[in-house]
Amino acid sequence: RKQKNIRLGKIIAAVVLMLFLPQILGIYFSEILDNVGIYILMGLGLNIVIGFAGLLDLGYVAFFAIGAYTVGVLTSPEMGVSQITFWQALPFALLASVTAGVLLGLPVLKMRGDYLAIVTLGFGEIIRLLSLSDWLRPYLGGTQGIQRIARPIIGSLELKTQGQLYYLIVAAILIAGFIAW
Repeated sequence: RKQKNIRLGKIIAAVVLMLFLPQILGIYFSEILDNVGIYILMGLGLNIVIGFAGLLDLGYVAFFAIGAYTVGVLTSPEMGVSQITFWQALPFALLASVTAGVLLGLPVLKMRGDYLAIVTLGFGEIIRLLSLSDWLRPYLGGTQGIQRIARPIIGSLELKTQGQLYYLIVAAILIAGFIAW
């Protein structure tokens, strides 16, 4: 009984600490927390692909990049495609990533081990080079990337600081963790 209460107390203390972490640490460390959270999201997805499915996918981050660039292109006014909100662009980003996964997955369906690793590594490198190329600069921003991407808005709250984005990233981690579990 006592062990259970101690464990529950530790969990509650950790949750309270996580809730106030951005205010305690400030802007710089909040940005670091956001980056760590994004890497945790990638790690959870990679755990499903490599850990549960047993597929050695070295280009996994390319699908993440495709989704991110889709949101950027659809929401940034300087890209000139459209100016939809972050939440309206999110389903298109998911669809673009899934489509890329299917297009890459169909030809390499029977590959395993080193061969799959080499193909996915090559795909990841192709996406990296395309996103940085001057050839696609008008569409993807080139080495400067895409600026002025729309911020997520929840109700009347616009998430514009790193500390506010932290809570959205933590929510995404909890959802992804639940799905992985």
